[in-house]
Amino acid sequence: MELDNVVVTKLFNILTIPIAQGRKIQMTDRYGYGLTFCATKGGRIHYYYQDETYLSDYDHAVLLPMGRDYSLEGICKGDFPLINFYCEQPLNNQEFAVFELSTPEYYLQTYEQIRNLSLYDRPFCNARAMSLFYDMLSHLMLASKANNPLLLPAVSYMEKNYANPELTVEKIASQAHISVGYFHRMFKEQYSISPKKYILNARMAKAKELLIGKSYLSISEIARECGFTNVYHFDRTFKEHTGCSPTEYIQKFGNML
Repeated sequence: MELDNVVVTKLFNILTIPIAQGRKIQMTDRYGYGLTFCATKGGRIHYYYQDETYLSDYDHAVLLPMGRDYSLEGICKGDFPLINFYCEQPLNNQEFAVFELSTPEYYLQTYEQIRNLSLYDRPFCNARAMSLFYDMLSHLMLASKANNPLLLPAVSYMEKNYANPELTVEKIASQAHISVGYFHRMFKEQYSISPKKYILNARMAKAKELLIGKSYLSISEIARECGFTNVYHFDRTFKEHTGCSPTEYIQKFGNML
């Protein structure tokens, strides 16, 4: 499935499903798309569709197609978070898609935020949940497009270390054993965004999460968690990115959850 032009119109039935070993489920004419993860290390599901088997475990997410008949079997018991959604237009190649996850913790944490937001019937909560889901899709797209063997180690390194204040494009390029200029050009050609912009977007998304979440961290601590060694630099960058300071962001959105 291609995720580049996905327009999500609704998230619904966001829940975690426990699957026991040996449990089998038959699905007929699936009522929407689904994105599912495994929250249990060692948990495993096999999906069976048209003589193919698709794996869902702690290191692999599965995108479930709408309108398809398939079955699943619990191979090893576990808890499987699931986000159901509708799209404006049918996704290209409406079949199963499996995504290898370099940072499963990110997806599970983001799922929990989306699930918690879904409990509130408020416009901001719905918008925030949708924003988080798009961020999740962008991470999956980044991973799925990293089919250039030269980029794979660099992309994985970015995913794991975007909040490291000592992260540089030079260090990222060194993971792929290529020059900074060549890496920058390949990355931008493939993802339509520069490595620095991607890192900044990831840091800002993390900052928003911590500012309005229940982390109870100070703004200085949040700045450090997001890769900033200077709180004033964080404050200025955040305001340029969002149009308001971290304190103003808390005042505007923090009491809406």
